[in-house]
Amino acid sequence: MKTAKRIVIAFFSAGWVIPAFLSCDAYLEHLADIHSRGLSGAFANSFPFLQFSRQMLAISASWLFLVILAWAYVVAGAIGDILPKLLQPIARNRAPAEQ
Repeated sequence: MKTAKRIVIAFFSAGWVIPAFLSCDAYLEHLADIHSRGLSGAFANSFPFLQFSRQMLAISASWLFLVILAWAYVVAGAIGDILPKLLQPIARNRAPAEQ
């Protein structure tokens, strides 16, 4: 069960790379298509390449935003749990305020 949970967390954390790769690949494929036509003046249909690239980039950016938000929440929770324990020795070693 721990291994399955780790796999899910790893996929959630790094899975945004897949749509980012697909976005870049579609864009570069469009550029290669334009380059292969050369200066012949033939019209290159950018619709399937650039629209797919834009959609994959939007998915990738949204996914990355969620990953950053989730890990920031986890780290903030960990800091909130650890910080009081770290500050305890400092509070004990302080001299009481003179009156």
